[in-house]
Amino acid sequence: MTVFKMHVTDLFVIGEKTVFSGEFESTTDVVKPTTAKLLVNGQETQRLEVQGPVHANMEHFDLWTTEEVDLDHDLVTSSEVWLVAE
Repeated sequence: MTVFKMHVTDLFVIGEKTVFSGEFESTTDVVKPTTAKLLVNGQETQRLEVQGPVHANMEHFDLWTTEEVDLDHDLVTSSEVWLVAE
């Protein structure tokens, strides 16, 4: 069962945190720290320890990690990028 999936539409770094922003679907009301797969164009590229939301509303959702991410803003905007936690 998928706990959440996020279509990542933007990515930015604040200090030691990488923040993923995008459209979010979840089977739970609370997002707890968990391991998520990072998928780029349908291929799993990494597994990341993702923390809870930075900001959430109906149009926008942000999750963050302190792990090194093999992704940048240009790749996010030119590719299909998802975070998926199962």
